[in-house]
Amino acid sequence: MIKLNHKKDCCGCFACSTKCPQACIEMQEDVEGFLYPQINEQNCIHCSLCEKVCPVINQREEREPLLSYALKNKDEFIRSNSSSGGFFHLSAQQTIKNKGVVFGVKFNEEWETLHDYTDSNDEINKFLKSKYIQSRVNNNYALAESFLKEGKLVFFVGTPCQVSGLLLYLQKEYKNLITMDFICHGVPSSKIWKKYLEEILPEDSNILNINFRNKSKSWKRYCFSMQYTSLNKKGEKEVKERIDKPGKNLFMRGYLKDLYLRPSCYYCPTKSLKSKSDITIGDFWGIENIVPKFDDDKGCSAIMLNTEKGVEFFSGIPQDNYAYKPISYKDIVRSNKSLIMSAELSAKRDIFFKEYEQGTMIKTVKSLTSDPLHKKLEYELYKLLKRTYQFIFSK
Repeated sequence: MIKLNHKKDCCGCFACSTKCPQACIEMQEDVEGFLYPQINEQNCIHCSLCEKVCPVINQREEREPLLSYALKNKDEFIRSNSSSGGFFHLSAQQTIKNKGVVFGVKFNEEWETLHDYTDSNDEINKFLKSKYIQSRVNNNYALAESFLKEGKLVFFVGTPCQVSGLLLYLQKEYKNLITMDFICHGVPSSKIWKKYLEEILPEDSNILNINFRNKSKSWKRYCFSMQYTSLNKKGEKEVKERIDKPGKNLFMRGYLKDLYLRPSCYYCPTKSLKSKSDITIGDFWGIENIVPKFDDDKGCSAIMLNTEKGVEFFSGIPQDNYAYKPISYKDIVRSNKSLIMSAELSAKRDIFFKEYEQGTMIKTVKSLTSDPLHKKLEYELYKLLKRTYQFIFSK
């Protein structure tokens, strides 16, 4: 029976609740908005299956990929609508071309994140773009298993702990399963995300689109953008847009400052490719220092092929659809420390969860992440010196 002595020992992957033969484990939300297993001990038959499928209890060994690349999708529309280089879309297309099923994360009507699947090219786009909230896996492990048993190709994408949870849940190897995870910094809860939306949007608003990583200006200087409808002074509905410059969006600022990640994210059980995924992807930050000519600031994917099955799947994607460069794993890690290191537990995390309910989420994040005055003055002085240097040497 799963027993949590510390909340850091659960990554909320849904493997235990899905595997339980008595359906006596329910995922329930705690005060921070994260889901944890609650067990009906009267119905438990002590089969220990919940323990056998737990990614925290059953951690794998660290690995390095067999092959790694920097990659860009040649379809500029797809790449502009992806978080980095657009490799996921190529992989999903390849799966559906082979009459397979793609599992990924989408927004629902309430703008919460959850796992879902599709076997249609028309629906791949709902899985595109980064979504910085922990998704609900719900019964998708069981759905993936049913497709696998039918002999269908299944392409499953999730956080490293979700992929690890799926593989442990299945308890056997499937040749027709391809798993892909991504470089993960950590996950906030849907409760914090909802609180943020409540505070920034008018009561009469209706969200049309959210993009955490809008690349309209550039990939490295991405923005948070949101389109929504709201009533004007005449009572007429009109479309409005909110765009926050890098570092200015307070939800993203609190996320990147590690204020409200899931407790397990500070002790991640799946760093260094321990999830056993076939493929790992992520933004190739630092590509301008490694292959400058390959960088066009429109987005570049880091691709790690971790298994022979991953290599074979990658080789089946037509090379005419992408440009790529072989890269060493060390070069990827150099600017992507989240591959091998957990987020650092913020000393302000407990303060955030105590204070934000009493005031507002936005004010709490702002007060806990704002630089002190001397830091601001140092930064302004740096900018002034930089402009002066550029002016002098431009003549």
